[in-house]
Amino acid sequence: SMLAAFLVRAVSDDVLPPAFVQPHRPEGVMSELHVSTLTQARAQLMAAHFGDKRRKVWGPSADASVDALKHSIAQTAREYFVSADAAEATRCVRELNAAAFHHELVKRFLVLAIDGGTRERTLAVEFVVRLRREEILSSEQLVLGCQRALEAEPDIRLDNPRAPQLLADFVEAFCRDDVLPEPEIWLELARNLREPKPGE
Repeated sequence: SMLAAFLVRAVSDDVLPPAFVQPHRPEGVMSELHVSTLTQARAQLMAAHFGDKRRKVWGPSADASVDALKHSIAQTAREYFVSADAAEATRCVRELNAAAFHHELVKRFLVLAIDGGTRERTLAVEFVVRLRREEILSSEQLVLGCQRALEAEPDIRLDNPRAPQLLADFVEAFCRDDVLPEPEIWLELARNLREPKPGE
């Protein structure tokens, strides 16, 4: 059903042509799952009343703009750093219903924590680990969020020269808490972040 939903949204957004959901081979040489997925997608696309539903096929957040989601995530992070109420912050994340956008959540929490102090950095690690252990945050989204934070390091360093070391701290903390896959690769990245840059 998830793959069918993906196809419906992709066709609706003109990312894929409608012909993509048509069977291209005799059903006898397609798997049962293949046939079922295409059938579900075609049925939803053909339903005259399904226009509004397919726009929301990924949940209520599908109609939200990227800027609105970024604003909500930043607001959640700032309120959490003030209150330290992880349960309330977790509820806010669930209400966003934007699992495919959790990489932005990871990046935003880390970047805002770097702008804060030791307390904010500790809270950020604890919250991300909590989301991962409760399986609200997928390992793929955590990896992507960390990658995006590391890619932004040159810009972050302009405002905080300690950004490389602080990002390394985050990576090492996630590895210690066993939430990042392939920790040996991430620990190598952390070591590289700690190495002085040319001219420093």
